[in-house]
Order: sequence, then structure tokens, then C-alpha cells
Amino acid sequence: MTESQSKRIYWPLWSAVWKANWKKEGNAVIPSRDWPAGTPGDLVWGTAFRAARREARGVAADDLRYACHRVALGRDKSSKDLTNSELDLVAALLRVLADPDNLDAVLDHQDPSRAVRRRLEWGISSSGFPPAYVAAVCRSKFSVSDWSTLDNARLSQLVITLTQRARSKAKTAPAAQSSPGATTSSTTPF
Repeated sequence: MTESQSKRIYWPLWSAVWKANWKKEGNAVIPSRDWPAGTPGDLVWGTAFRAARREARGVAADDLRYACHRVALGRDKSSKDLTNSELDLVAALLRVLADPDNLDAVLDHQDPSRAVRRRLEWGISSSGFPPAYVAAVCRSKFSVSDWSTLDNARLSQLVITLTQRARSKAKTAPAAQSSPGATTSSTTPF
């Protein structure tokens, strides 16, 4: 996880989860909401409670935060070491814990491929290429113009293609501008 992701995504979500679910009374952390058995909040509380009990102490805020990682990923992992896809899983769980009535959060938690798709769609829309160019590349590679109809595997291929072409464009642009007799053009060299 990057520092920017930590500041923009992880810590604000964790803060919202803390406020919605737990409170401190003296040195003890106690739930401020009753989660039904088997729900995400119940799983996180149970995981944190067991971790604290192993050390013969009460549940601490960090126990709960680490429990969120365990529940989302199925294993312990520091927030600093989360990959983008792992951050998506943890963030989906945190969003459900912060607001269990948020249907998008619930769907993201139940279907992690939704976050993958959003990341791929962002990659395409922020590629810097005009929509007509993206449609032409899509048509050439997949015989369809509307990239939104592609499955995640093909969207991933499209993102890779656009990324490679953007890198190629970036490499050739400075060389073309520095060559003798080069003219500056506002059109895309593709």
C-alpha cells in the first residue's frame, strides 16, 4: 500500500469502522453494536477477542484492526505490505463494517471481482487516450468497440496494451521533438 492509499483510503475507513462499532471504556474496548453471529462484525470481534485472550489481556484497537486483515485476507498481514488487490479486500470489509446498510459495500465484500473491474476501468479511462482510440484498439483486439462489455481478463489485456502504447508514445515524443526539422503536432502519433 502506498502512503497516499494509506492516507486516502485505509486510515479514513478504519476511523469510520472504529466509530461505528467500538468504544473505549477505561482500558477496555467494547462493542457499541451487536452483530448477528457469522456476520463480518462478529467475525472481526471474535478474531480480535481470541488474539487478546492468547496474551491474557483485553481487546485493543490494534487487535481489531489486525483482525480485519485476518478476516478479509485469511491471514495476518501488515497494512504497510498490502498489495492493491489485498487493499481492495480489506477496504471492502471495512466499508461493510462502517456501514452494513451500504449495498455497494456489501456487494464488493461478497464479490471481490467488482473492485478488480473498477481498477481496470479506471486504468482505461485514465490512459490518456481518447475514447475513439480506445474503441479502435478494443475492436482490433476483441472484435467489439465497447470495452465495457469485456470480461475482466480481456479488460486486463486492454489495460496492458494501452499502458504499453502510452509508454511507447512517451518514449518517441521527446525523440521526435529533438530531431532536426521536427515539427510539433497536436495529433496522436498512432
